[in-house]
Amino acid sequence: MPLDDLAIRSPDERQRFPRRSTLIAAQLRISDELIDVDILDLSEGGAKLSVPMVLDLGQKVALVVEGIGDFTARVVWQNGQSHGIEFRDDPDAIAETLPTILDTAQDGRERRRHVRHSVLWKAEVYCGIRRSGCEILNISEGGARLRLEQSFNATEEVTIRSIHFGERHGRVVWQDGDRLGIEFRDNAQVN
Repeated sequence: MPLDDLAIRSPDERQRFPRRSTLIAAQLRISDELIDVDILDLSEGGAKLSVPMVLDLGQKVALVVEGIGDFTARVVWQNGQSHGIEFRDDPDAIAETLPTILDTAQDGRERRRHVRHSVLWKAEVYCGIRRSGCEILNISEGGARLRLEQSFNATEEVTIRSIHFGERHGRVVWQDGDRLGIEFRDNAQVN
């Protein structure tokens, strides 16, 4: 066997399907838990994700794209928060949904004024004298998505405190169970 056949090839050379760069907010289902992730690139065979935690190689997951569906997969590589997943579903079936997913990404970029960053930061959210611990799941200059320890009325003004950016003031724009969307009302910088 020629030595060239034994050489380690780059991930790009190993990929069977062309990748499309994108930035799509999605979720990863691990057992019964949903984790917010960003899809960084996508093909019929898999995806590169930004995940706010480290996943095990070989771990079975499902990529959940809102309004489109769930795609069973397994983790095939990991480097910091970047993870590669390989889809377990039929590539032809996934190929049919790719245009819809990519159109969703374009629509999302047109609707959002600020780039969102997936994070997993501990923080506290205050509403008047009430306080709740929370985790910031993603954040941008314009707002944040939180997972709360207790619920707040969805019309209330809130303050979020974190070691990552100090204090930000905002209002609740949506709530779904323990998940909360905040629109910032101040102009502080997020680091």
